[in-house]
Amino acid sequence: MRILVFWTALAALCIQPLSVKAQQQRIPIVMVPEHNRCSDILELQKLNVDPERNIIKSDYLHPQRGADYLAVVGWLQGFFSARNLFDLSIDGDLTQGTKWLDWMDWTFSYCREHPTSTLFDAGIGLSNALARAYRDARHSGVSSDSHQQ
Repeated sequence: MRILVFWTALAALCIQPLSVKAQQQRIPIVMVPEHNRCSDILELQKLNVDPERNIIKSDYLHPQRGADYLAVVGWLQGFFSARNLFDLSIDGDLTQGTKWLDWMDWTFSYCREHPTSTLFDAGIGLSNALARAYRDARHSGVSSDSHQQ
């Protein structure tokens, strides 16, 4: 019985430092689309987008571009949804009526200025810009819909 208690105590002592050390060295994984570098994202500008009908026209020479474009838009939607959940300063609606075309235009501009950056960097920049616009509109008393247009 003493041997069992000894080994149990020893195992407990050995496991505890490992779990503390693992928590201290925790590196979060950010899930992003396969093509997430700014150089990849700038290639998506070559797509023909119809803002009136809210569609992306097929690119028969580069059929993957449409899927990659939608993957970036979807990632941004998820990123903004997470910020809506966790940023209490924006009352749960970071995008305030902006559209995915607006987000992509901003992202393309960001990537032209920062060609070695990533979608994550652009997402942070865009979400911070949207949050600033949101707060400015709230402080100035201007409707965010009229502010965005």
